[in-house]
Amino acid sequence: MEASCPSQTRSITNFPLREKSRYSYSPCVAKSYSLAHMAHQDHNKSTRFCKKLAMKFIAIDHGAKYIGIAISDPTGIVARPLHTILHKSIKEDVEVIANIAVKQGIEKIILGIPTDAKGSNAQALKRKRRFIYALKSITDLPLLFWDESGSTIRAQQITKSNNKKTNNIHSIAAAVILQDYLDTHAQEHKPT
Repeated sequence: MEASCPSQTRSITNFPLREKSRYSYSPCVAKSYSLAHMAHQDHNKSTRFCKKLAMKFIAIDHGAKYIGIAISDPTGIVARPLHTILHKSIKEDVEVIANIAVKQGIEKIILGIPTDAKGSNAQALKRKRRFIYALKSITDLPLLFWDESGSTIRAQQITKSNNKKTNNIHSIAAAVILQDYLDTHAQEHKPT
């Protein structure tokens, strides 16, 4: 085989390859092959790392009349409001949410739960408990509970600061819940 650069031809056994080659190449070809191989290995490592960390979430702000839905970006870093559902029946509500989860490629559900004394009335907790059982019966996705205290107030502040009148306050509240969850868990996803 003829060398493609002026340097002498040598074996590429000195380069970090999976398998040593019995063929001879010019150092230029061997070096470019080696660099391409190392770049491919680095790409594989970073892709595996990103796949490990990347997870898409859905958050639910469950109320008596409306259900706010928010989703994260594919990297699981930024939350955005998606949809507000008018409550019809628990069965219909969880079916709509399950369909959204499938269409969006969701891997984890975050459900806002009130933890303060003000938001913990017995009727609301019963309604939320029935909703949780129905949601668990229709999907196998992991369901996590997150403190929703103050999410509606923060959503109202966001809409006021943007000078917008919106009926999507519930989906914005869901986005607040989800962003709070994502920000809290971002430390777990930082590379070491």
